[in-house]
Amino acid sequence: MFLAIFTSRYAEEDFLESLPKKLIIGLVTLFFSIVGMMVAFGATIYIFLSYPWKWTIIPISLFGCLLVSLFALLQSSVG
Repeated sequence: MFLAIFTSRYAEEDFLESLPKKLIIGLVTLFFSIVGMMVAFGATIYIFLSYPWKWTIIPISLFGCLLVSLFALLQSSVG
């Protein structure tokens, strides 16, 4: 949806009706995509950690925390 908005040509009247509708559709589908990805990730982690390999919980959790911390650090230092 965002690529369609980016590549098409719009007249002045399209900025009042068509463009905001397409932006809202794009943002809603992006939100559902992120939610679906989080659910799939959580289910995968739950299935993986439910097996008797209890020693894997700490390295996986630390790796996940490291990635989230790195992402937050990089986002805060931009600009």
